[in-house]
Amino acid sequence: MAITSLSRFAAITLIAAGTLLPLHSQAENLPEKMEVITVTYVGSVNYALYQQFAETMGEFHFELLADIHDTAKSSSRQMASEFFDTHQPLVADNQQPVETTAYNNTHVWGSK
Repeated sequence: MAITSLSRFAAITLIAAGTLLPLHSQAENLPEKMEVITVTYVGSVNYALYQQFAETMGEFHFELLADIHDTAKSSSRQMASEFFDTHQPLVADNQQPVETTAYNNTHVWGSK
């Protein structure tokens, strides 16, 4: 109980001391030239054309990213199949049983 009342007393004392001490602040000097914002009215037809162009470019960008992803995926699969076709004896020699703890059975990992 004594610690709680002591901390309350310390907090009240600090607040009272803060209100008695004058705080000085100085405003920052304003720049000589203010920023100017220019607003240009755009007609409804021009805005509609701009909106259509922006949407078309957004769709094109999305299709381009999807095409890049699909191309990379197909080329990786093609390289893997070519590797397994040309190195089949090497892959067959390195197949070893792998114990898995989740199923308690033996799996042989390799190409199918």
